[in-house]
Amino acid sequence: MIRKMLLALLALATFGLALAAVAPRVARGAEGQTKEVVIRDMAFLVDGKEQPLTVEVGDCVVFVNEDMVAHTATSDDGGRIFDTGPIPHGGRSKAITVAPSWKGTRVRFFCAPHRSMTGSLDVK
Repeated sequence: MIRKMLLALLALATFGLALAAVAPRVARGAEGQTKEVVIRDMAFLVDGKEQPLTVEVGDCVVFVNEDMVAHTATSDDGGRIFDTGPIPHGGRSKAITVAPSWKGTRVRFFCAPHRSMTGSLDVK
């Protein structure tokens, strides 16, 4: 009886060690990169230019407002995909995580108070 319990504990400990060794690799692989879109001079800028930001599923997008007025980043579907809400001068949006359902699409967005301001995310 004691032998069976010791074998069971040994098996459980071995399984726990194996799981611990694998878990950090899975978590690191699931994380994406954090990418920024800068709002400056009434435009959404990627690398200083008005151009789409290329992202992958799992990446996070943060909008950084360097303009003197508040802006939003609101998806073209009326904000159902994402809506940062007002981002004040010098502020940053909460991170928006790129969802698997966006893969292979271009997600367009605009600034709600300044509708001529537009941008997009190209999701690989």
